[in-house]
Amino acid sequence: MVSEVIREKLLHETRQEVPYTSCVEIRKLEVMDDHVAILCDLIVDKESQKPIVIGNGGARIRKIRVSAEKELRDYFELPVSLELFVRVERNWRQKRKFLDQLDSV
Repeated sequence: MVSEVIREKLLHETRQEVPYTSCVEIRKLEVMDDHVAILCDLIVDKESQKPIVIGNGGARIRKIRVSAEKELRDYFELPVSLELFVRVERNWRQKRKFLDQLDSV
């Protein structure tokens, strides 16, 4: 659910600029008594898509983070700290690791 919320925000913010060949890999998700800490990679297919996701001065990835944190805060009913990184993984859709992750959603 967490990765889908983040991916939805990614697609909404990038609209037509980044095709649907992106995914979110959660590297860390810790639910503590007073907050939730999440560390994720936004995975794109091409090097040229990375600056599109980051945006000018990090503006776009910041909007994605803030929007996702708000929705996740409502879901967890706790403050959420979300760290996002953009990673290029060529042909990720052909790699078993990512396909297994998507199957579990």
